[in-house]
Amino acid sequence: MLNRLAKYLKPEAQLGDVFEDVMGTIKIISENPYCVSCQGVVQQFNEMFPNLNIILIDGTRVGY
Repeated sequence: MLNRLAKYLKPEAQLGDVFEDVMGTIKIISENPYCVSCQGVVQQFNEMFPNLNIILIDGTRVGY
């Protein structure tokens, strides 16, 4: 999902790129807790788009 969003926001995006011009908020909702792998993907996405606020909500708590 985040890979598709990154390509939508910046079609030329590649791992390691940083796009500070993209701003806003994304809320991702899951019925289950986020696994370590998913948390890593969110972290990579956040590093690529540092001015994009990511709100993670799972079935048990709100976090980042």
